[in-house]
Amino acid sequence: GVAISTSRGLFYADAAVVTFPLSILQQGTVTFSPPLPDWKLQSIGRLGMGTLNKVILMFESVFWDEKIEWIGYTSELRGQWSTFVNLYPATGCPILVAFNHGSFAEALEAAVDSEVVEQAMAVLRQMYGADRVLSPTAHIITRWRSDPFSLGSYSHVPAGASGADYDV
Repeated sequence: GVAISTSRGLFYADAAVVTFPLSILQQGTVTFSPPLPDWKLQSIGRLGMGTLNKVILMFESVFWDEKIEWIGYTSELRGQWSTFVNLYPATGCPILVAFNHGSFAEALEAAVDSEVVEQAMAVLRQMYGADRVLSPTAHIITRWRSDPFSLGSYSHVPAGASGADYDV
């Protein structure tokens, strides 16, 4: 059997399937008894964790081409507002999802929502013209690096690691 100790108490079961984001395992706050073998800990340490955040914007109406699903933008700095996904074809709702990654996504996590939305809107106004782009009626912003239960968005294989490290 297994015993799991949490902030909500001790739980017992015949077996447990345990999944954690890579960054949580790398942080070392989760302990296993018996401990994970060294070769597994080394693989965990070699892998990287990245950040990809979304800014979901809902509008009163569509001001972009409603048939195009992926909208690309080439910013001056890599990772800044480079991709918007049009959810209108799938949902019938005027929603754009902006993706930001890497250090820019991490820096955005410290900004208040209004600043993040305004940055996205500045890009959309540049792309479509200020007269066509109205302010969103609602928004959602992810902050995966700051989330204590994920500490990032995705794992990756950096230099010094290999795909075999995923297989452990």
